[in-house]
Amino acid sequence: NMPGARRRGASRLTMASNSFDLIRLFAALLVVYGHAFPLTTQVGPAFAGNSVQALGVKIFFVISGYLIMGSWARDPSPWRFALRRCLRIVPGLTVVVLITVLVLGPLVSVLPVQEYFSNSRTWTYLSNILFRPQYDLPGVFGANPYPGAVNGSLWSLPAEMAMYVIGPMVFMLGRAGRFERWTMLVATLALSASSIWFLRLAPPQTVPVLYGSSLLSFLDVAPYFLIGAVYAGFKLERYLSVGTAGTAWIVLTLVGLPGWGAEVALYFVLPYAALALGLAPSSWGKRVSAYGDISYGLYLYGFPLQQCVIWLLPATQTNPWVNVACTLVPLVMLATLSWRWVEQPLLRFKPARGQLPCKHSHVHLTDS
Repeated sequence: NMPGARRRGASRLTMASNSFDLIRLFAALLVVYGHAFPLTTQVGPAFAGNSVQALGVKIFFVISGYLIMGSWARDPSPWRFALRRCLRIVPGLTVVVLITVLVLGPLVSVLPVQEYFSNSRTWTYLSNILFRPQYDLPGVFGANPYPGAVNGSLWSLPAEMAMYVIGPMVFMLGRAGRFERWTMLVATLALSASSIWFLRLAPPQTVPVLYGSSLLSFLDVAPYFLIGAVYAGFKLERYLSVGTAGTAWIVLTLVGLPGWGAEVALYFVLPYAALALGLAPSSWGKRVSAYGDISYGLYLYGFPLQQCVIWLLPATQTNPWVNVACTLVPLVMLATLSWRWVEQPLLRFKPARGQLPCKHSHVHLTDS
């Protein structure tokens, strides 16, 4: 959800024993790579009926569902859970939104500075901090091949936050009858069936929107969060195998299922592969964790920086590879600054299990 560094929280997995930071980094880079194609008006690669960037987002949701709902199960305190989630998501989001409005906007907008700041759309962009998406700023990127969109990546954060509410609610509903795991499984099947129906079989003529977000976009990624939660609830880690994951991915590639069948197959293959690789210790995973978890920063800053590259260098307007190459170094720098100056310092205030929300601890464990 939505995003090495050690984090407080609730996972029993220490940062040395898994590769989740590495997999999140890979997912974030997939999103950046995938966005380069629509931003340069090119047709991007796809797999199982999904764009590359969609696959990256779904990997994030699987990992979030697995780690975060595992965290909730070990410490089902609404206050501590909410504080942890807000400290993980809101600080980085707030800074990127403020930088976009106060620095990027006036520098890039075709409007005079005074007119830019007097436009109401400039200030309503701040609603992104409250997870109500607005993608445009006055006069910004209007002449780019993908016009008007300043940060198209922000669409997934309301969906992620919604799952932070829905997941615990489903868990608590099941706890009333001591059927937490089975309630989660039923909810997962229901949400997955709804996603297949409304996105693949009978899409509505008008896209339903709630609080500025497309409900169809929500349905596209939400099942993956609950699938990750099911893996945690039923302790399915013992069935994961990197070799099996690779084989399943190859088979899905070769078979090339059409339509809704491809998405159903992806419900099985993508979570299995993401968690199998994430739970597998590796030297690369340790190196990435030691450097810092910059995946969230890559996700937040990638889209606007790619649009900036196109605005500054018109020669990159039709070449996605050049766009990615020109974006990558400054993007890693921004993401590193976001992690070390914004995200990581505030994560020190994440409450440990059994603490009151106003306290904090210095015990570091992995969490999403």
